[in-house]
Amino acid sequence: MQQDDAKQKSKFKWVKGIAAAILVPGLGVPVTKLVESHYDVSVFSPAMAGLWSLMRGVGDWLNLTAPIYVWEFLVVTVSAGVLGAFGVGTLLYSRLEIRAAKAEQDKAFAKAREVIARLKTVSAELDDAKLELNATRKSLEATDLELKATYVKISELKAPESPPLTKDQDNVIAAIAAYDNEGENCSTRDFPAHIGLTLLEADGAMDVLEAMKLIAFEYYNGQRYVTLTAKGRAYVLRPDFVMLSLFQRGKR
Repeated sequence: MQQDDAKQKSKFKWVKGIAAAILVPGLGVPVTKLVESHYDVSVFSPAMAGLWSLMRGVGDWLNLTAPIYVWEFLVVTVSAGVLGAFGVGTLLYSRLEIRAAKAEQDKAFAKAREVIARLKTVSAELDDAKLELNATRKSLEATDLELKATYVKISELKAPESPPLTKDQDNVIAAIAAYDNEGENCSTRDFPAHIGLTLLEADGAMDVLEAMKLIAFEYYNGQRYVTLTAKGRAYVLRPDFVMLSLFQRGKR
C-alpha cells in the first residue's frame, strides 16, 4: 500500500513538474517580454513582481498532493489557455500589421492625390499660358500688318505718285513716241513745230518728263535728241493713251 502511494506521488511529481515547466516559462517569461517590449518597464515592474509571486504560489500549490485527473485537467486547461493566448496574440499582431499597412496605404494614396492635384494645377497653368501665347501671337500678327501698312504709307510719302501730265506734256511724249515708233531720231529742235509748241514750251515739258524718267536725251553730231525710256514706253503703251500719227498726216 505504501509502495502504491509512493508510485502515485512520484507520478504526481512528474505531472507537477510538467505543469510547472509549462506555466512558469510559458506564461511568465513571454508575458514579461511582451509587456517590456511595448511598455515602460518601470510602470509595470510592480505588476510583474506580483505576477511572479503568483507564479511561485502556483508552483508551490502544484507541489500539493492531488488526484491524477485533476492534474491532467489542469495541464489540458493551461495548455489550451497558452495556445489560446498565443492565437489571440497572433491575431492582435496581425491586426496591428494590417492597420499599419492600411495607414501606409492611406498615406501613399494621399500623396498620390496631392501629386495629381499639383499636376492638374500645372496643366491648367500650361493651358492658360498657351492661350496667352496665342493671344500674343495674334496681337503680333496684327501689329505686323499695321507695320507693313505704315511702311507702305511711308514709301508713298517718300516717293509720291507722279501727278498727271498736262496736255502739252502729253503731246510732247506722244510726238517722241511717234518718232520712236517710226525708227526716226527725234531732234529737240524739230518736233515742237509738229505739235504746235514753241521751243521754250517743248523744253519745259521735256524737263518735267525727264524728271519723271519718261524720256532721256542723247547727244551726237552737235545735236540733242530725245527718246523714250522703258518707263516712258510703258506709259505710252497704256490702253487709254492716245498716240499721234505725225508721219501719216505728214510733218507739219
